[in-house]
Amino acid sequence: MGGASIAISHDESAIYQNPAGLYLAKFRVKLPRIGLHANRQITDESNKIRDLLHNEKGNGSEQLAILKEIVPKTMGLKHSILPVVSWTWRGIGVGVMTEGAIKGTLLNKADPQLRIEGHNDIVPAIGIAQEFYIFGPTMIGASAKYIKRHVIYNKETGEDFWRIGSSKLIELINSDNDDDDDLPSAYTVDGIGFDIGLLRKMDSTWLGNGHWGVTVRNIGAVLSGEKEITGNRTVDAAQELPLSAGIGFGTDVSLFSEVPVINWVLSDLNIAADYYVVSPHSKFLRNLKMGVEKKLFWDMLKLRGGLNAGYIVGGAGLDLRIWKIPILHI
Repeated sequence: MGGASIAISHDESAIYQNPAGLYLAKFRVKLPRIGLHANRQITDESNKIRDLLHNEKGNGSEQLAILKEIVPKTMGLKHSILPVVSWTWRGIGVGVMTEGAIKGTLLNKADPQLRIEGHNDIVPAIGIAQEFYIFGPTMIGASAKYIKRHVIYNKETGEDFWRIGSSKLIELINSDNDDDDDLPSAYTVDGIGFDIGLLRKMDSTWLGNGHWGVTVRNIGAVLSGEKEITGNRTVDAAQELPLSAGIGFGTDVSLFSEVPVINWVLSDLNIAADYYVVSPHSKFLRNLKMGVEKKLFWDMLKLRGGLNAGYIVGGAGLDLRIWKIPILHI
């Protein structure tokens, strides 16, 4: 649904999105749910990348020619396991998640070079939520999380990226040796951050029943550690996770409920939208997340679409069950 989450996260994801949603969480234990993402540059050049990695073209000079065809390109991979494991019950949640990203940039067509940067986070967290009466029933929640981040860097210079020339890159691809000196290094930083959130019910004549909420994330999240530099030196390392604050809503649509045909289209339709008023991004669309979900066939099929940070997105979910017994979720 376009990545909207502030008002519709009522399960273990509320620990990391809007902890106030934990007040609506049911008793549930969840095991790993894995997500993978590759940007279009990778899919567009997949055949050339495969030829390059598996040496199907035969020799280094032809591999160099393939590299020059790909340059310039920026290729990105993201992964997440949300959750690795979690437990929720009304008003409390405990979980562990991990997520990371790696970006590889091929540049300089005359003599191709590869620049790699990225990180991986492991984040155990605990959250609590309670309902108070503040001009009406209001759910308020808070979560604390410990963040351990591994960051790719150049051990010789200390820079937070690793760069290699074409000849060395081709040598590595064709080599059976896993020499650590030729591979990217990583250092570790860690720290504690806090999220807070608010959630209230929304009962609109036009929009229907749902919730609206506010969340502030990464309060005080400064990660610190050390990184080794070639020559038996260590230097301090620090990263501050960007503070973000957003407002959002999510609701079941009740527009045109009296019009038969239109009502069939709009029934079982959920809409949600978030806007981040505080974020590291300055452009309006980068801070906007909005989406819609349509349920079909007794809620077994869910079609989704939306706008996520300026990109049109879509997807589907399939829940097969016998009566109320879940059989398969895709």
